[in-house]
Amino acid sequence: MVQRATDNEFNIIIAPGGPYGDVDISVRFKPMSGWEDASGGIVFRFAEGRYYLMRANATEDNFRLYYYDGRRRMLASASIMAPMLGEWHTLRVAAHGDSLLGWLNSRLLTNHRDARFTTGRIGLWTKADSVTAFDSLAITPKDAG
Repeated sequence: MVQRATDNEFNIIIAPGGPYGDVDISVRFKPMSGWEDASGGIVFRFAEGRYYLMRANATEDNFRLYYYDGRRRMLASASIMAPMLGEWHTLRVAAHGDSLLGWLNSRLLTNHRDARFTTGRIGLWTKADSVTAFDSLAITPKDAG
């Protein structure tokens, strides 16, 4: 899937299924273009317009965890070599209780605790003028039972 909308502040595409509490999510993404932003991310625990976001940005050289509840707030950040435009990268999130872990290309970059949101749906995310391809979304529920 290629997300091409460039007139919105944020673009979120919600996947079917869920809601999920404890979950492991991965997706391959390829930032294709963007002057203001060239990014890809995973939205998780999305409910009633609130969510967490783990994303990598090819124009800012960073990997970040945010929460959104009407406005975006950063929880954790790591400086990285920017994901190259036109190349595939793998983004992974593990949300177990209040533990929120994030990987880029098999490298653990974020290990944060936050219990603000406990369940919700999964989605894909881009920002502003970012055109990004997504492939191989995998959602593995880890809830008891």
